[in-house]
Amino acid sequence: RGGGFRTTGDKVAGGWRVNGRKTWSTLSPGLTYGTVLLTLRDKVGVESRGSLHVPMSSPGVRIEETWDNLSMRATGSHDVIFEDVFVPDDYTLPSSPGLPASQVSGWTLLGSAVYLGIAQAARDFAVDFAKNRVPAGLGTPIAELQTVQHRIAQIELLLLQSRSVLYGTAELWDKHPEHREQIGWQFAAAKYTVTNNAIEITDGALRVVGSVGLQRKHPLERYFRDVRAGLGNPPMDDVALTIIGKHALGLD
Repeated sequence: RGGGFRTTGDKVAGGWRVNGRKTWSTLSPGLTYGTVLLTLRDKVGVESRGSLHVPMSSPGVRIEETWDNLSMRATGSHDVIFEDVFVPDDYTLPSSPGLPASQVSGWTLLGSAVYLGIAQAARDFAVDFAKNRVPAGLGTPIAELQTVQHRIAQIELLLLQSRSVLYGTAELWDKHPEHREQIGWQFAAAKYTVTNNAIEITDGALRVVGSVGLQRKHPLERYFRDVRAGLGNPPMDDVALTIIGKHALGLD
């Protein structure tokens, strides 16, 4: 929610001296390089936000295995500690052009794509289950029940909405760079829509499948848990709604 970066990079000869701790460091045990967002300080103490491409084998970099989460358990998002890590100037990443700092960046679409993919997988599992589940008292697949058809239809509509918003925003950004300064709010809209729809989709899929979906031998319980991680990814719901509302009211 707009907090600054506690991890810092102080300007030294030929590069930066990095100190701090980064949490939620996705796939950190397997990384060769880490993209580190941090507060950069020049030699006179002027601060700015920036990004460095840090070799994970650098002296002073270590991983503290803190990851013990409800969602995304396989991501290994442990804490990464930086203690007087030297990063050469050549590893400084350029700022993302065309998007006001008050809004959100293209990284938002990457996370949204993950949750859209999980939602699609949950839908596919529920559809396959409905086609093949034949209760003894029914004698036909539950896919023939109108209640199941309605539930699947609701899932389809949510997926259609999510794909339209996400793909449309990505296409606009890619094909019309001249409009990038005006569409930052759509990144927030895409993240809000896709994440909340994914939660509703996995919930609906679990209602179709029933208690079988809670069994750990099936992937649906993992899909149900994993999409909830999106609630903590920036921009969070209240921030996203503020960005969208300010745009609509001409206050951005």
